[in-house]
Amino acid sequence: MSRQGKNIQLAAGSRFAGRPTYRFAATRQIAFSFFDEILPPLRFDRTAGLIHFRITSTHTPITVCSLATADLPIAVKLLAQLGYSASTRAIASRIRKLGDADLLLLTKDDEGKGTGLIHAHALCPIEYGFTVEILALVVAATARRQGVGARLIRAAEQWARKLGAARLIVRSNVVRKESHQFYPALGYALAKTQRVYQKELR
Repeated sequence: MSRQGKNIQLAAGSRFAGRPTYRFAATRQIAFSFFDEILPPLRFDRTAGLIHFRITSTHTPITVCSLATADLPIAVKLLAQLGYSASTRAIASRIRKLGDADLLLLTKDDEGKGTGLIHAHALCPIEYGFTVEILALVVAATARRQGVGARLIRAAEQWARKLGAARLIVRSNVVRKESHQFYPALGYALAKTQRVYQKELR
């Protein structure tokens, strides 16, 4: 994902990779929330009617792997950042119930520290057919804006294609504002809004 030192020139007010038009003042530091998980912060200046983007990221390599038993403490910490607190024993018990219809991946940096997690599940609703749904996606607070989330999404998409799924869907809480910028930037279109009802059975 890192493109350090590469310049990208765009005519002022032009579209960037099909995304909405933006106009900027000259020479300032910005953080592009729309591309938090795709591109790092950018520095630019205006010269001769062009906007010059120079990416100054020093991203470390991202390793994607299956979640192993030794990684359970990492999963617990990551899920807590997503707002779901549970013990290592509880997470381990849930993972043991997963099967071939589930994808559970972890990302690590070059020091072996866990930076992100994704859980995707394949299902075949009779009303719209074979689909893969992302049930959980979380990136560690210290690893955001480094392409981790996008890398995990791509891995889930590759898995879904190999299974022959017709689509990949993800549900995101309305309060997670960054998610509603992140997914469209990766090509996901808003399909519907809904309310979720639940009933505790014990």
